[in-house]
Amino acid sequence: MLFISTLFLESAGKCGHPPAIDNGDVLVFLQEEYDSGSRVEYKCQSFYRMKGSAFVSCESGQWTNPPVCLEPCTITSEVMEKNNIRLKWSSKTRLYSESGDFVEFDCKNGYVKDPTSSAFRVQCVEGKLAYPKCKREGK
Repeated sequence: MLFISTLFLESAGKCGHPPAIDNGDVLVFLQEEYDSGSRVEYKCQSFYRMKGSAFVSCESGQWTNPPVCLEPCTITSEVMEKNNIRLKWSSKTRLYSESGDFVEFDCKNGYVKDPTSSAFRVQCVEGKLAYPKCKREGK
């Protein structure tokens, strides 16, 4: 039955519910059907960064491509302790950083940059960071 009603909507140029997206929501109350030319806006959850247009449109019974909500990076005191690093410009023990943002680290007191370490200015890429490492001075 769902197949038949979906087929009917498409042939009438109407769309059903707009596509659901992970970590985001539609900003309006959902309707059973939308006329061709209708637009719906999306919003990502806190700290998630939107990739693509915030709007989708019903075009001849099909929705245009919805946006994607990119995962933020969560920097915790445990990860910083493990790598002997700290945030360069903040004393926070937890930080959320949007995908695409840069984060700067520094070595904890008594530690120096490990020669095998990645850079100390790191970009958050869809929830992932390449953490730098520090080692004890003189070792």
